[in-house]
Amino acid sequence: MVKLTKLTDRYQLRYSFDVFNVTNTPSFDTPDNNVEFNPHFDGNYVTVPRGQLGVVQHTIGSPRFISMSLRFGF
Repeated sequence: MVKLTKLTDRYQLRYSFDVFNVTNTPSFDTPDNNVEFNPHFDGNYVTVPRGQLGVVQHTIGSPRFISMSLRFGF
């Protein structure tokens, strides 16, 4: 959005207002596929795999961003 205001024939003010990602909607990154699997028999049971398989840890893009500016022209 831009608003232009003439003060005189020579001077003017320009106000601009920009908004990006208004709804602040996240875009999720792909899930991790990191799995640590070292099976070994420990008496009565076998250890289970550990890791971050299928866990989304990051988002893509940026959060809501608002920019305003005021420019004096002559």
